[in-house]
Amino acid sequence: MELYREYKDGLFFLTFDSFNLYHSVDDRIAFKQMLNRFLKETDEILCYFRREEDLTDDEELLQLKQSIFTRFTLKGNEFKYLYQIDERRFDAIGKFKLEYDFANAIIEMWKYFYSFSFFAPINNLTFEEYEEYLEVNGFEDIDGKNHVYHQLANFICIKGLGGDYLTITSIQDVNI
Repeated sequence: MELYREYKDGLFFLTFDSFNLYHSVDDRIAFKQMLNRFLKETDEILCYFRREEDLTDDEELLQLKQSIFTRFTLKGNEFKYLYQIDERRFDAIGKFKLEYDFANAIIEMWKYFYSFSFFAPINNLTFEEYEEYLEVNGFEDIDGKNHVYHQLANFICIKGLGGDYLTITSIQDVNI
């Protein structure tokens, strides 16, 4: 795993390249440690999802889907399709209340969704307001800077397409 830092346009960008949550125990441990720096069990995160992953084995994909959507049925959690072509291709958002095993839940989402970003909302941003924000501003925010600029979050974590890199966009430098 390689680490790149960049400061531009008033934001910090931290990118982990050659990042492999699928097969590297070291990368999973590093990811969990990083999550614990940003999030705690009582936090709520908002997520953006795009389609099912096509690199994950079909049997594992089914198990992940059952586990993830069971979590989204729990009280206080939400999932909503914003745009859907078919069962596997869609844009969706979710609200997820973190619990003791939140890092494992986020790793499951990482493996299940082709594109996945998440953040802890600030300024009392609600699930409904996030949905409205995406409808007005669009879904494309590859590096997450619009989420931070528009004060939805102090940071956003973004799974790179294909899952081989992680970008964290933040208003402050991340010590990792």
